Amino acid sequence: MADTKLTYSDVVIMRALLTKDFSLIGGAFEDADLTAIKKCAFQGAGATLTKVKLPSITQVPSGAFRGCSALTELTLPWSDLTFIGADAFRDARIPVSSITMPNVTTMADGAFSGCTGLTSITMAAVTAANGTDALYGTAQGGAFRDCTSLVSASFAVLRTCGQYFFRGCTALANVNMPSLAQISSNSFQNCTSLTKLKFPAAVTNIGGNAFNGATNLTAIILPNITAVPNSSNTTFTGSAVASGTCYIYVPQSLLATIKAANNWSTYSDMIRACEDYPEICA
Repeated sequence: MADTKLTYSDVVIMRALLTKDFSLIGGAFEDADLTAIKKCAFQGAGATLTKVKLPSITQVPSGAFRGCSALTELTLPWSDLTFIGADAFRDARIPVSSITMPNVTTMADGAFSGCTGLTSITMAAVTAANGTDALYGTAQGGAFRDCTSLVSASFAVLRTCGQYFFRGCTALANVNMPSLAQISSNSFQNCTSLTKLKFPAAVTNIGGNAFNGATNLTAIILPNITAVPNSSNTTFTGSAVASGTCYIYVPQSLLATIKAANNWSTYSDMIRACEDYPEICA
């Protein structure tokens, strides 16, 4: 059934979602009253499902739209959503390029991984973006991994970004994370459009290969930290810091301490005081 809009009673809808019998659904699915969908709800119809309208749901569970590569229309109450599960939109075609979700507080691994049409994401309430779903299975990591068109990302209160968070986001140029404390391993790997990253005072840990392959970075700025962030011996491996083209800017009061610190001393020549470069660190 090609691109046919069908509307069903709640009984038929839930039977379709529970059994994943997508012969009941056809090419389009719409229900204004449905408030919840099951894990992996539309995953099995990925190649044929073209339109989905669910204006009343508040959560997108694990794997719900995974692999839905034929979508031409996706109507969800983005501003009302509170939860995005593991791999919820992995490798899906999201027709909406710019998404703002002010009420999502929890987002699991792989949530938007491979959504190559996404250009901008704004999430004002999410505090953590990692974790998996044991009942669904282990997610493949990286909330926005391989979102190759993503240019701008803003997370007002995010404190922890999971492993591979932005890995492969080759168009990413603007990142706003004013509350970030944990930069997990491979977070910015292969983000080749990034030139400057500025992190808040809350940063206490930077994982291995965090900036590996981010070859155009020229500045990593930590202007307000009060202690040396924990780091791995591979934190700057393969990065522009290691190749001598990116400097790390820290407070003058910590300059000597960081230059001598474990896993930082190798790059002591690339560490500078923010106060000496106000035009860069502002």
